[in-house]
Amino acid sequence: EAARTPVYPLFIAFTYLLSGYRNWFIILSQCFLDALVALLIFSSALILIKNVHFSFLTGLLYSIHPHQALYTTQILSEILFTLLIAFFLVLFIVFLKRKLKVFIALSGIFLGIAILTRPIAFYFFIPILFIIFLELKRKTKLILQSCLIFLFSFLIVLTPWYMRNYITYRRVFLSTIGNWNIGYYNAAFVTSFKEKISLREAQSVIEQQVKRRYGISDEDYVYATDNPEICGEIASYGFEIIRENLGTYVFLHSAGFLHTFIPIEYAFLYKIFSSKGVSQAREADPVTKKALSSILRGKFISSIKTVFDERFRKFPFWFSIIWFSFVLFQLFIYFFAIWGLKYFFKNSRIIFLLFLMTILYFLLIPGPVGDSRFRVPVEPVIILLAGVGIYSMRKTEKGRKE
Repeated sequence: EAARTPVYPLFIAFTYLLSGYRNWFIILSQCFLDALVALLIFSSALILIKNVHFSFLTGLLYSIHPHQALYTTQILSEILFTLLIAFFLVLFIVFLKRKLKVFIALSGIFLGIAILTRPIAFYFFIPILFIIFLELKRKTKLILQSCLIFLFSFLIVLTPWYMRNYITYRRVFLSTIGNWNIGYYNAAFVTSFKEKISLREAQSVIEQQVKRRYGISDEDYVYATDNPEICGEIASYGFEIIRENLGTYVFLHSAGFLHTFIPIEYAFLYKIFSSKGVSQAREADPVTKKALSSILRGKFISSIKTVFDERFRKFPFWFSIIWFSFVLFQLFIYFFAIWGLKYFFKNSRIIFLLFLMTILYFLLIPGPVGDSRFRVPVEPVIILLAGVGIYSMRKTEKGRKE
């Protein structure tokens, strides 16, 4: 399709080839990939703090992390994408430590494959170039060589897909999903908030407006994501709505960013744990985001009451206990991740910037659509920071005793 980049569909095709069209084999393969992520986190921690015990603890924290484990059970690109980003970060960290050009080339290749898994990673090369510039300052020749090698490496991976799209659609583009999301989600959130209607109703309004303005038939709109011209028109209309309501959009974008830090979505968890989960939890999906928006407007009491009524009264007590235990685990991770950021701020500003910019990039990009699902690719970074934070705290306490 024009909307879907090829790597995850190829991964599914390969698992079907091996298993004979068995979906459980996709899940099993993703469990294996997620185990590799844990090994990469261990390796990264070992490179950065050179302590086997705390590096092992960091990998172990990822291995038992419920949020990541649950996403291995979904036929979604998250786990494969997370593995590729983790490979990229390990290789890039080695480059920062050793300045060997082969590692900057390999990191570019893995970033290219990650982009062909989820296009959201496309602009990630910009903060990476900034990091290279800061690390190699005053070494103009090495900066130029490293940047060119990095750019060439990831662009050469993307080139066949760009060529395929040009041959198929006579347009040069990576994916139509970005343009589709601008109108169908980002602008729809603004319309939903402004008109006080549901997201689905807002999407229907935008659909009708786009059809009317650009003369698109119902039949053509059904296949809009496979038509780069129509997706461009949807994005154009979406940007118009966003520009006219910029203050509202900034507010909703901020709420979406904060929402990505929600430990785990209640509804998503219930869909997995309960046989009645899909039908019952679907009604509860928007509650957390609405409550967060209300909190940002200063309506604390009504927000807490809404969450309590929609979550704890509508769902079984046993499930609330499970959800609360997951929340406590994530808060534990967040607490020590802040300590980890403090450690790198004091000891390695470049690594501090790399991790901070990685988290901010992937959690800011989704905007109003922001959800804990979008935290999956950066959860390894957050957990790595948590492991380093525990190491830092332990080291500080040991220093005081001595």
